[in-house]
Amino acid sequence: MADGPKPMMIDEIQRGGDDLVLAIKSAVDRSAERGQFVLAGSTRFLATPSLSESLAGRASIIEVWPFAEQELNGGDKSFLERAFDEPESFRTTTQSSYGRADYFDLIARGFYPRGPLVETFIANELAKQATWAPYRLNLFHWRVSQGAEVDLVVERTNGRVIGVEAKATDAVDLKDFKGLTTLRDALGEEFVHGFVLYTGKRSLAFGDRLTALPISALWDR
Repeated sequence: MADGPKPMMIDEIQRGGDDLVLAIKSAVDRSAERGQFVLAGSTRFLATPSLSESLAGRASIIEVWPFAEQELNGGDKSFLERAFDEPESFRTTTQSSYGRADYFDLIARGFYPRGPLVETFIANELAKQATWAPYRLNLFHWRVSQGAEVDLVVERTNGRVIGVEAKATDAVDLKDFKGLTTLRDALGEEFVHGFVLYTGKRSLAFGDRLTALPISALWDR
């Protein structure tokens, strides 16, 4: 390994276990040259049970997500950027070309885990977009004890917030905005906009800073 061509790419590093990682550590310790190895795996390196060696001080870790739908569709400005910078631009009369069956085809293609499939799909798309946003974003779930809740709250470091609800339905009404309304009223001007993403085709305004959007708004302008 030490004498092989560099950089050396090793995939599924977690399968090699500690013996492989320790050999890499030894090779790196013998040479101060950067970038000798590129290690890839399908699990989080520092949380892999089969590995006790962290390569602390010898490696940088880059988390790589699967492609977002926006990347696959060639979108220019992400949903999250538009949601913070120009939320009113989502209120259009243009109907989405996607229907309920299309969304479930996308979900099945992505092999999302069992459970709330639509919610998981939307949360993952937003988490991917957050990694390339021009400002730092944190994603949370918000819930009041014995009361309202919002599936996803996205917060900038300046305290500005958007809320996102996921609905696997073709129609929405004001009841679907209960959590977002509560969050808006609690935050005041720090609340930028609240969105209900659903499997219908139309953008619908539901009052002050509340809008229902087709799920495809995440990538389809």
